[in-house]
Amino acid sequence: SLGEHFSSLVNLSSQVATNIGDKVAPNRKNSLTPDDLTDILLVKIRKSIRERNNDKLALPDHTVGGISLTNGKLVGLSNMVRTETAVLDKRTDKMYLTFTMVLTNIEASYCWERKQISGELSTCVGKVSIKIKIKQEKYKGKGDCTDIIDFSVGSLEDVAVDLQGLGVLNWLGKKVILVEVEQNITNILMTTVK
Repeated sequence: SLGEHFSSLVNLSSQVATNIGDKVAPNRKNSLTPDDLTDILLVKIRKSIRERNNDKLALPDHTVGGISLTNGKLVGLSNMVRTETAVLDKRTDKMYLTFTMVLTNIEASYCWERKQISGELSTCVGKVSIKIKIKQEKYKGKGDCTDIIDFSVGSLEDVAVDLQGLGVLNWLGKKVILVEVEQNITNILMTTVK
């Protein structure tokens, strides 16, 4: 699931930056910038998603306006890049790494059915921004603890819907279902991580 991938982000952040402060310290010769650290994390997450063939997430069955949406799939979860500048906030016993990433070209598909009529529905999302804040705390004698403390999904952009099965009424079905599918994708991204 997507939540497992972001949990692995936390684990990888611990592995990549056992001590973020040491890795990004400005007085170290080979120190990493917050952008470098974030890019390394995202490369490892993309690689992990692809190696495990987990670029596809099942969407829950759903009913909207009497139309049943079933066999939903969300693909493209490894299409992620960092945007904007990552920020590192260092404190005495903890650090916060905040960055924004964008998922691009996410595709959702469903089979739909209403009474005796059925067809297929596909939605392509051009991009969605996700803001992430990771906290790393030092505990005496116990090592470091790393957690994702903020995960905010922005609005879906460049959304296109393709609906098959209603003939000349496909345009009407698209309007009814578009808002629901957008909301469903946003909810999936939010809830599978928390």
